[in-house]
Amino acid sequence: MKVWKIDADILAVGAIGTNPNHAGTWGNENGTCLIRDGKVRGVTHKDESNCPAGDDILTVRFRIKDDDGELYYEGRMTAELSGSDEVFRPLNDFATPNDGATSLEIYNNAKRIWQMI
Repeated sequence: MKVWKIDADILAVGAIGTNPNHAGTWGNENGTCLIRDGKVRGVTHKDESNCPAGDDILTVRFRIKDDDGELYYEGRMTAELSGSDEVFRPLNDFATPNDGATSLEIYNNAKRIWQMI
């Protein structure tokens, strides 16, 4: 299963009521389910609005930044997605169209470092 999920919307932290919080937004090969402030706001996803992947398989941490290196989002994805040519889905399907984010980093557990993809 190739699934990603946003756990933290850094742009919304400290700006409640100013910037919508997209934590909980998720997607896979069938589309994206956009969550704003805890409510489903847009679904291009063909199935349900609840993320089909449990925390037990969302094991690869990622973060998304802009071209200045500012952190926008933190999330998790399945190992299957992180090892595929579709690894950029959270960036391409969500963060770039919504906020102009430009880079995706994956946490390398073995080296204990973030690596740009």
